[in-house]
Amino acid sequence: MEQLITAATSKGGHGALGLDDTLAAVQEGRAHILVVAEGYIATGYGCQNCGYVAARELKKCSFCGGDMAPIEDTVNTIVRKAIELSMEVEVVKDSAALERAGSIGAILRY
Repeated sequence: MEQLITAATSKGGHGALGLDDTLAAVQEGRAHILVVAEGYIATGYGCQNCGYVAARELKKCSFCGGDMAPIEDTVNTIVRKAIELSMEVEVVKDSAALERAGSIGAILRY
């Protein structure tokens, strides 16, 4: 946890915290390790064409222009995507620091 928070908060660091930044890092292939607080669930939006996932409502996908639809469990969706991309996924139990930082984050490759 300390490594993740330091990487995300230091200038030029290799970390992402919070749903928006973490979703982007995973989908862009920049994440090395996805870290999620146990039990964290968040709603979001998914592209019906390419599978892009966003935390905020978009009418059209930023990547392919496809239609976006609500997703009840964005966290589960991004965990599956991280596994498909051969990223390591760590589920952390009882971490107040992670919960304060948004309950989700990633240590980046670059």
